[in-house]
Amino acid sequence: MEFSDRRQPPREWTPWLDDWVGAMRAQGNSAATIENWWYIVGHLALRARKSPADITGDDIISWLNRGVTANSRRSDVNACTAFFGWVCKAGRRTDNPMDLVPTVRRDKQSSHPPRPRPSRRPSIARTKGFR
Repeated sequence: MEFSDRRQPPREWTPWLDDWVGAMRAQGNSAATIENWWYIVGHLALRARKSPADITGDDIISWLNRGVTANSRRSDVNACTAFFGWVCKAGRRTDNPMDLVPTVRRDKQSSHPPRPRPSRRPSIARTKGFR
């Protein structure tokens, strides 16, 4: 059982999630990504109350519409896409419920303003504090 200090998903999800974590480690994903994605998919498991073999795209869409920001939904979709993609590759399901889930657009409010660029002319660069 992975991440035993965290809230655990339903028992029928545990072997699937543990095997997926092993595959992500073999793939070279960072420990932070693995734990975050495990937590996200575990949250889906707790909310859906269905086994990973029985969950549908509609169940996932319902869970995504729980009132979180667009960036959180994007992270949730990325984690679920990775999980159910692995599920299909591992032969545990023949259909991928994520095929029915629409993409989530990035929240434009979180983009950063452009950084000032130093001038190529040395005299202007000195007056603006660039060297």
